[in-house]
Amino acid sequence: MIHNRQEIIKNQSLFEKEIKNWLKKEYGETKRSLYDLKMPKDDKFLNEAKKKLIDKIKKVKINKDLNTVFIHEKNIYPNFYAWWDEINKQVLIFKYEA
Repeated sequence: MIHNRQEIIKNQSLFEKEIKNWLKKEYGETKRSLYDLKMPKDDKFLNEAKKKLIDKIKKVKINKDLNTVFIHEKNIYPNFYAWWDEINKQVLIFKYEA
């Protein structure tokens, strides 16, 4: 693990707003890119794959799903955690290993 538990909690407390805003922005851009993606009309496989991805992305509850990368009382040991990188002003996602 790159960061210890205390460092993660401190970073997430200090930069919670930045982390959530950045992840929401990334989600929105990804969603928009998927909708705008042009596929060859005759490629049934690619069009079917795009349709499946759009169906999956419609099911995402971004506010609820954001909680899965934060450490809190209901998510003591997350699989992954969000870390705000102050230098690059972006979120980095790391695998959490207790």
